[in-house]
Amino acid sequence: MTTEQIITIGAIVAGPIAAVLVGLLLESIKKQKERKKEIFRKLMKTRGLSLSPEHVEALNMIIVEFNSTSIHDRSIRRAWKLYFYHLCNEEKREQNPEKWVANNANYLSNLIYRMGKSLGYSIERDQIQHDAYVPMYHRANEENANKVKLFLTDIADGRRAFPVLNFDPQAPAEEKKEERNPA
Repeated sequence: MTTEQIITIGAIVAGPIAAVLVGLLLESIKKQKERKKEIFRKLMKTRGLSLSPEHVEALNMIIVEFNSTSIHDRSIRRAWKLYFYHLCNEEKREQNPEKWVANNANYLSNLIYRMGKSLGYSIERDQIQHDAYVPMYHRANEENANKVKLFLTDIADGRRAFPVLNFDPQAPAEEKKEERNPA
């Protein structure tokens, strides 16, 4: 067997193997980009509802999916780290709540902007921060659910008693109002 024949046989065997490996690599890259896009989409659609489980889940997946050494991924991880430290700083939140909320919006929009840029979206920071439609009902519902959770937590932890009212279904409506609001 000549050298030329050996090279030909090697190419016949190695060609399909290389094609399969390249195909697997491209499929892996495509899936990773789709997972990144899914995080971006979740953050975009929940940016006005930061307490939603979907929003929190997306934030917690950033360090898993944006983990390469590329400039974009490093930039996104830095933005997430700044936002995370801001979210965890209870002292600043209590000292100046209005400023904390404004900074919160800036950190989040910066994070989402960097993600969008790395994924090929052309969305401006201002659009991300100000162009989210969140009906008042959704915001109020989220706030009320949070209040109920805090109230029940206080009861469970013994910091508050469970309020009990006397209720007589036979009593006229006026009497019931007086019982609730004694003069």
